[in-house]
Amino acid sequence: MEYWDDFMDKTGFDDGERIPADARLMRSVYIQALNGLLRRTNNQHRVVAYNRPGVHNAVLIVVVTVETFSRLDSNEVLQGVATLTKEEILHESIADDAFRDAKDALDDLNIDNCVRMETTVSLDDAEVQRVIAATT
Repeated sequence: MEYWDDFMDKTGFDDGERIPADARLMRSVYIQALNGLLRRTNNQHRVVAYNRPGVHNAVLIVVVTVETFSRLDSNEVLQGVATLTKEEILHESIADDAFRDAKDALDDLNIDNCVRMETTVSLDDAEVQRVIAATT
């Protein structure tokens, strides 16, 4: 998982200065896939998106207990809008072998290759010429 280390570190993505356009989408994919594997093994931890307020990297993934996870809706889990206390956010180092095995399994699946983002611009030639003329 190409972005995993950045998602797990408040100084990731060059301290939040270089967040890729697909980061939020990839974060959602990682979370859904990892939580699915953790659920299958009855692991007592889950991961959720966390949009860290203030400076540094605002696009994080944090580890929480199943108890904390169970009170969150899917938007809070995937979009990083949950209000979490410092006590509810666990350090990745608490993760057990089953958690690490699930994360390693996702690495092996090359889950990053399952996501593609496209940007499409649909301006006709006259519109392009008008925009260019307006900027010169």
